[in-house]
Amino acid sequence: MGTKGPQSQYIPSGSSTQAIIQNLGDYISGELALPGNWSSNLFYSDLKESPVQSKKILANTLEQANHNPMTYLIFFEQSRGYPKNISDFQRKLYSIIEQGSIMLYFEDYFIRLLNKNKLDQCDNIILKYIETLGRQDIGQWDDTVIKIGACCHQFFAKEPELYAQLVFRTKVNYPEDMTDQELLNQITTEQAGLSPNKYNGKICIHDSRSELLHLYRTQQNKF
Repeated sequence: MGTKGPQSQYIPSGSSTQAIIQNLGDYISGELALPGNWSSNLFYSDLKESPVQSKKILANTLEQANHNPMTYLIFFEQSRGYPKNISDFQRKLYSIIEQGSIMLYFEDYFIRLLNKNKLDQCDNIILKYIETLGRQDIGQWDDTVIKIGACCHQFFAKEPELYAQLVFRTKVNYPEDMTDQELLNQITTEQAGLSPNKYNGKICIHDSRSELLHLYRTQQNKF
């Protein structure tokens, strides 16, 4: 997703983003961190596919980003000497997902979108919600995503595609037509085999909508 330029020279040998960041910090005798609104996966893959001009430039540019916030696309251009070769469609996605704390929760979805040629109707619905979340404090997110059927923002972030279809529902024919709360209301703690303190709207954030659907079907099959 980048175009290699004639000045490309340095390819880090680290096996992970964390290892590369640590190495760069040691190189400049300082502490570095990847900005929270950047994708760590794309940062790593781009270093392999579109090498930077030098280790010094990479470290110094990242240090600048730590002190003076910059978008990932600006960082990419400054560290390579040429812009990232992406479409206007992809550039728009970066501008949306880099808002607030969005990348921390929606990185996987962001990468899936980058591999598409265009957005479908469900993607447009999801992105409208994401744009709203990007303007809010995380403490407000649960109140926003409940409008699309999610019991918490962690569930929505894991599988946003499973919620977009709820916008169009007119009646409940299948479990997939139910909101998370409707599923929770039908699942009893004893039959689900989960701890009571995980229910009543306080589902474990390590679970997911897929898990709720599985629990619901498992319980229904027992009757």
